[in-house]
Amino acid sequence: MEITHFDVGQRAASQCIEIYYRYDANIHYDWNGNLNPDGSFLFYHECQVIRKTKCGVWVYYYGEEKLVIHSHKKKFAYPNKKAALESYYLRKERQVKILETQLAKAKVSLALTKDINGNSITR
Repeated sequence: MEITHFDVGQRAASQCIEIYYRYDANIHYDWNGNLNPDGSFLFYHECQVIRKTKCGVWVYYYGEEKLVIHSHKKKFAYPNKKAALESYYLRKERQVKILETQLAKAKVSLALTKDINGNSITR
């Protein structure tokens, strides 16, 4: 698995800067619109801490400031790559559960479209 990173903060080489991490994936499709797992890859963002509060830190992320509260179970970014990767896995696991539930509801809705005689309604 290829892992790369994007530096979304503006670092000054002479400064000691604290970095938080957030993982994401770049999913590729072929010319026909089919999923192409071979061209897909996982990467992490390096989010520069721009200020600290007693409850957490503010990080810079693509032109926006995001608050990361230390006491929250789910955070936007993490101070180390391992925690950020674990968070990414849990986010995607939850996404799969949500999408599976939505698919099951859609299938039930389709089944409910049968007319009184039991025939499916089609175009």
